[in-house]
Amino acid sequence: MTGTSRTGRAAWLWCVLVVAAVAAGPSAPWSAGTPAPGGPAAQTATAPPALIRVTIAVPSVSDPFTDVYLARDLGIFARHRLDVQIVSMKPPTAFAALQAGEIDFWTGAGSGAKAAETGRPLRVVFLASKAPVMLVVGAKDVTALAQLRGGAVAVKAPLDTTSLVTEYLLRRAGVAPGSYTLLYVGTTGAQVGVLQKGLAAAATVEVGPALRLEKEGYKVIGNSLTTMRLFGAGLVTSLAEIRTKPDVIRRAVAAERDALRVILTRKDAVVAVLQHDFHSSPSEASQIYDLLKDTWNPTGIPPAEAVRTEIQLDTEVLQESHAGPNRPLRESDFTDLQFVQGGGG
Repeated sequence: MTGTSRTGRAAWLWCVLVVAAVAAGPSAPWSAGTPAPGGPAAQTATAPPALIRVTIAVPSVSDPFTDVYLARDLGIFARHRLDVQIVSMKPPTAFAALQAGEIDFWTGAGSGAKAAETGRPLRVVFLASKAPVMLVVGAKDVTALAQLRGGAVAVKAPLDTTSLVTEYLLRRAGVAPGSYTLLYVGTTGAQVGVLQKGLAAAATVEVGPALRLEKEGYKVIGNSLTTMRLFGAGLVTSLAEIRTKPDVIRRAVAAERDALRVILTRKDAVVAVLQHDFHSSPSEASQIYDLLKDTWNPTGIPPAEAVRTEIQLDTEVLQESHAGPNRPLRESDFTDLQFVQGGGG
């Protein structure tokens, strides 16, 4: 991780695991330092199977993807026999890597759904958040969405969640498509940079960066957390992985559910992850947790409203870009819910 030494991360993780062990209580009837019953031979005979190596790609190292970082840091993935590596990728690179079998999952469920709708062999198999976690931050002289007519809004990529959220919120504010420009810059850092340099009238970013921009005098002028039910974070995988690695998907889904239970009940654990992985201050991490708590979706099943909105908005976007199928979109075009609905054989 950037800015964190291997030794420092190991020490931090050791502390987290010790706290978790203390909270859970003793796990065996013998005291520390006493050989386990049966001795080394017995322990070797019952050694657990090796972990399965899994790679999960995130669009950015930021708070919408707290669930996968928490599941890794607290050993939840490991309990489900998964050795998870988290990498950051831009959507087009991730979609190609999924199809090539170079990664196992992508966490941008919104952009993954649109990729599936345009014909890529991908599906959303778990929806971790039922709202996109995005805030529109205006330049220092911009205080309302209506002021973005004629201006540029910094987003990450075409057809991704930042673009869709921007278009949705501006349409609701009476700002018609075509009366503003979407500036595709690739990463959250680049979005913040162009806003600070005066090259954009606004930027649609995650909660943590938005809070930091507020401290610099910028104003949040649009909020998707409370106004939209849409696909946010989740697990997107390839049709090939669904066919050939159903057990891996089943384990990842179970780990996600466990992680979301922690997120909904253990603010202290989540705040620690936000501080460690995303370098949030304690007060900022607490604020992020409070803003995000109601967006998490512990069942993994997309709410009906989120599906309807996804289909409606994606249909409009895909028609405008002349992409997608020549028929009405169906939920099965972008989801495969067998692993959250009791199937998954």
